[in-house]
Amino acid sequence: MRTATPETCANLGPILTQEIADALLQSGVSAADLERGAPRISLTILDERHVVAQTDFVGPDANLGLNLGDALTVATWGTLQRLDVRVGIDELEGLPRECWGPLVWARGRK
Repeated sequence: MRTATPETCANLGPILTQEIADALLQSGVSAADLERGAPRISLTILDERHVVAQTDFVGPDANLGLNLGDALTVATWGTLQRLDVRVGIDELEGLPRECWGPLVWARGRK
């Protein structure tokens, strides 16, 4: 793992949140639905080797009729993949990165 910096964490969360919002708008999600339920990403640095990635998202039961498709999955894995590119993930939830298919696949596309 490379060193995680406060700048990486502070900048990457809003960048990913905006990218997800842009993709949802382009896919036909209305601005009103986007405002009600789009994922918001935040990254918190604990130290140079530990980062907490959080995806805040309105669940499907919260707003009937709100359909954002696979936005939660894309937001979560997209965030982890981008964080892996920036700082390198050695392990995720106690398991080596090699055990997490989307991380392995994303790195293979480099």
